[in-house]
Formats: sequence, C-alpha cells, structure tokens
Amino acid sequence: MRYLRWLLVAAAFGSGFLLLLSFPMESTYASKADLYQRVMPSEGASLFGDVGELVGEPQQYIVGDPAAILADTTDEGVKLLDQNYIDEQNVSLVQLQTVRFIASQVRMAGIGALLFSLLSLGVIAGIMRRRALAAMAAHQAPV
Repeated sequence: MRYLRWLLVAAAFGSGFLLLLSFPMESTYASKADLYQRVMPSEGASLFGDVGELVGEPQQYIVGDPAAILADTTDEGVKLLDQNYIDEQNVSLVQLQTVRFIASQVRMAGIGALLFSLLSLGVIAGIMRRRALAAMAAHQAPV
C-alpha cells in the first residue's frame, strides 16, 4: 500500500508538471508560426507575372526549412511557400492549430491524471485511516 501511495504521488506531480509544461510549449511554437500560402510555382505562371497555382487556404505554419519560403507575397501580404520544394525535400510543415490541439489534449490528460491521482490518494488515506482505527479498537477491546 505504501508503494502505491508513492506511485500515486509521483503520478500527481508528473501530471501537474505536464499540465504546466503545455503552456510554454504552445507559446514557443506559436512564436515560430506565421501565416503562409502554399503555392505550386511553374515556368508558365512566371512568364505572366503570376506566382503559380495556389494550394489550399492560407494557414499558420511552423516551417522547418526557411528555403521553402518564397520571396514573393500575396496581395494580402501573406508569405508564400514553394510546394514543389516542400515535396522534393520532405520539409516538415506543422500547422499551429495542430500544436494547439495537442497542447489541449495534453492539458486534458494532465488534469484527468491529476484528479485520478488525488482521488486515489484520498481513497487510500481513508482505507489506511480505517485500518488504523480498527487496529486501535482491537487493542483497546477488553479480553
């Protein structure tokens, strides 16, 4: 029972640590993110002064390789990413909304583990208290 109690205390501290760690992790990645539009550049498009075919909608990305970022921007000022380069070099793009989703899942898991640990510790404390009271009552009982 003693080992279980220490295990639950360690789980409570660990889940609290993960819970607190999720906030700076999310803000660190958010500071590296910027709004980008993926584009497929082509020679034909550059002849007409166009950047190429737009791929998807503008998203907030964390770009692993700065060489994937094109010098041009859209009319709205959104930075462009070279989709051809991304595909050829296997550049990792992480959407900021994915980082936020994972951070929220870590927070929910941390809260759940923390509550479970604390409730389990309360149950164990109650069991140990009842055992101690029963042992005291057994020693005081007249023979």
